[in-house]
Parts: sequence; C-alpha cells; structure tokens
Amino acid sequence: MVLLIAFYFAGYFVFASFMAAIGAASTSVREASQISAIVMIPGIIPIYTSAIIIPDPDGGLARALTFFPLTSPTASMMRIAGGTEALCQIVLGLLVTALSGVFLLWLSARVFRAGLLLYGQRMSLRLVWNALRAGG
Repeated sequence: MVLLIAFYFAGYFVFASFMAAIGAASTSVREASQISAIVMIPGIIPIYTSAIIIPDPDGGLARALTFFPLTSPTASMMRIAGGTEALCQIVLGLLVTALSGVFLLWLSARVFRAGLLLYGQRMSLRLVWNALRAGG
C-alpha cells in the first residue's frame, strides 16, 4: 500500500510539473489544452495494455512501461496488483519518476521565468529552448 501511495504522489508530481510548464509557455486555454493532450496520452497507455500487463507483470512491456516517467505510476501499480516479484524494478521506477518530477519542475520554472520576461509576446519553441539554455 505504501508503494501505491508513493507512485500516486510521484505521478501527480510529474504531470503537475508538465502542466505548469505548458501553462507557462501557452498564451491561451485552447493552445494549452491541445499541448496537454499530447502529454496525457502516454499516461493512459498502461490502461489500454492492461490485458497484457496484469497477467504477466514481469513481461517486457510491463518492465519497459515501469521505467518511463509518464507511464510508470499506472504500470507499476498494475504490476504490484498482478503480483510482480521484481520489487527492485518497482522501486527503481519510483525513483526515476520522482527524479523526473524534480527535473520537470526545474524546467517549468525556467520556462515560467522566460514567460514573465517575454510578457505579451507569443512563446515559440525557439524562445522556450533559448530560455532553457540560458544560464542563471
């Protein structure tokens, strides 16, 4: 149960950090919702592949989804429910997810700062990239 709660919070942190970055780089609600759909789609892949993951929680697909931050929370919860014997992989997936959340939070802060400096201008991929590369 502790692992399930930890994955819930780590997954929430990853998606919240992504949404913060998208919100900082978007100028309208429509634009932000279109971009956020791209981020949310990988998060539901484990649900669509649950017929493969639950019967074989130690299979290749389940293991691969465990180490990708956007699919790790859901896939790992399914693996735990399916009775996986690879606890070290589950803990490593949790660590990857949590560290990815910290990194994404740092990135979203950089994008937010660039958005404040460029207030009134439309953020392009080039401006976001330049903001991420800029030091300090």
